[in-house]
Amino acid sequence: MHAPEAEVTHTCPVHATRRRTTAVSKTALLDLRVEPELIQRIDRWRARQRVPPSRTATVTRILEDFLDREEGMASLRARYEREQEARQAADG
Repeated sequence: MHAPEAEVTHTCPVHATRRRTTAVSKTALLDLRVEPELIQRIDRWRARQRVPPSRTATVTRILEDFLDREEGMASLRARYEREQEARQAADG
């Protein structure tokens, strides 16, 4: 097994230390406090999955699904309103 990539931080061999190089995260940190019951619901959902995702992945998925659904509903409402206006204009 290979050792993780490291970079030398000192040039003196006696004091040479290595540290792991880490990828720079492109995501923002969101500190979130929720009731224990919500955590239990999230964990129950995770447990039902064939490969349980992390809590972070689960919450991200839930938020994305919710926002996608909301945006879809807004789009449908706007389309319906445009059709209603067109019908009213045609009727006269």
